[in-house]
Amino acid sequence: MALAALAALLAGCAGSPAPAPGDPPAAAAQTGDAAAGSEAPDESATANPPSGGQAGGEPAPADSGAAGEPVASDPSSGRTTHRTVFELSVPAPALSDLPGDLRTEVGAVSAWEAAQRAALWLHGAELVVPLTVAPALQDQLAPFRQADARQVWVRLADTQETEEAFSFHVQVIRRDGSGRLELAGDDEVVVSLLEGGAPLVTGYAHAAGEASDGEVAVWAGAGPEDATAPELLDLPAPVLTDGSGDYQVPVAALAALGEVERQEEDGTVVLVLGDGSRTAALAVTAINGEPYVRGSELEAAVDGVRVTAPDSSYAYAVEWRPDLGQLGLWRAVRRPIS
Repeated sequence: MALAALAALLAGCAGSPAPAPGDPPAAAAQTGDAAAGSEAPDESATANPPSGGQAGGEPAPADSGAAGEPVASDPSSGRTTHRTVFELSVPAPALSDLPGDLRTEVGAVSAWEAAQRAALWLHGAELVVPLTVAPALQDQLAPFRQADARQVWVRLADTQETEEAFSFHVQVIRRDGSGRLELAGDDEVVVSLLEGGAPLVTGYAHAAGEASDGEVAVWAGAGPEDATAPELLDLPAPVLTDGSGDYQVPVAALAALGEVERQEEDGTVVLVLGDGSRTAALAVTAINGEPYVRGSELEAAVDGVRVTAPDSSYAYAVEWRPDLGQLGLWRAVRRPIS
């Protein structure tokens, strides 16, 4: 995906993508007080959700459109196509033309910080830090802003860089007020470098994920409240429900919780948890040629379990939400602060 108005600029980028110097690759927004920090590629800075956007400055003519062509998604996302919803861009203004408070702010942030703030805000987060978007572009983006965001995560997928701009390809995951998780965007944020290298967002392209055809979405991670973004698992077989209200989980999904050991003597599986302890054996049933375990048995084995190893503690949860069409497999790892 590329912004048409900046295609010529980005065409000169070649070789391996260059990350923004010294910047974290992920950010998250959630309710509660803001906190910042990034320790690893999937770790995040946090902010707060949703409120209406404020627009400032003189609007420029919209360079937007609903382009229907599909674009590639993150291969690990569990979705293979996205559709372009809009592409917007404005000319980079002179630094001296910005309002004083915005001029001060862009001099204090990195290009990645500017990009992630724009993505968090667009997808419904209420920022506790200033938005670093060109006022004319903010006016154009405001009608597309999402609502009902309980938490938003932004993950960096790719970066391109020239002397004049960065182009950040980001994956956006959001959780709404009901607790439903979704791949909300496969977006591109263009950050122009003004005088002195001050970063300002001047372009945004948003692509939304296609529908999941009614299959249960299986999410894994530290937990739906965690600052680390959850992952949508791409499994060889779907979660199945039955008339009893129970459900069947592909054995392949269990690796999100621990090491899976097959017991050849009786065909069951056992999960080895973070401290090395082993769960009760889970019966395996072959359905359409794929191995499954019963959801109620999985919950009995690991939901609510807490274990402690010499260097870490682990908390496990199985969150079955048939009303939302999703299953959460959560393993929160906490390490003591040294």
